[in-house]
Amino acid sequence: MGMISCCYRYMECSKEGKCINPLDELRKECNYRVKLESGINFYYKPQKKSDKTFIVIENRLLYISKRSSYGSWSYRLSDSEREELKSQLTNESIQVIDYIEKSKCIDEIGSEEDPAYCKVILTLGKGKYNIHNYNIRGFTENTAIQLRDSLRSHGLLSAVEYVGSKSMYKSNVNIPKRTNQIEKTKQEIKHTVALTINQPVQISIFDILQN
Repeated sequence: MGMISCCYRYMECSKEGKCINPLDELRKECNYRVKLESGINFYYKPQKKSDKTFIVIENRLLYISKRSSYGSWSYRLSDSEREELKSQLTNESIQVIDYIEKSKCIDEIGSEEDPAYCKVILTLGKGKYNIHNYNIRGFTENTAIQLRDSLRSHGLLSAVEYVGSKSMYKSNVNIPKRTNQIEKTKQEIKHTVALTINQPVQISIFDILQN
């Protein structure tokens, strides 16, 4: 049997960086195996690592940070803290990664009626974590509640935190224009002057003597 370029498992082999075909005969005749062993990988590029920590819930990428004991302020997880988080979520089907997987990034679009002013708090033992969208922005109330309930379905203690109030995020506020108020005042003054001019004036004896 002659050499073959690759088999149908080429993507899996690319991701593993080695030939994973269980048939020895095919492994020996695979030309792509030889390339992989020499460090040539055509189909898989490792994700660029980040100093941020992300989790994947319901196929959605989320940014997670350690919550300070002083309140809602938070900071990035160190490598050791990330590994600790992984160990705590091992049995919860929640992936912990240190790179952005674009296919799982979902932009959160808020509105005046439903602004993106929420985050989710995750409690693991004595530690608390803040969860934001992948771009470190907030969620709408509806999304935050769905994520909270998803975490709870895994037996994890979680809650929704509201930052500020809905009124802070309203973009269209009806503010009366000052120019309209000035024009209205001008009209009132003109009307008052006109009434004063048209009103009859009584002349006294002193006015006659002065003339």
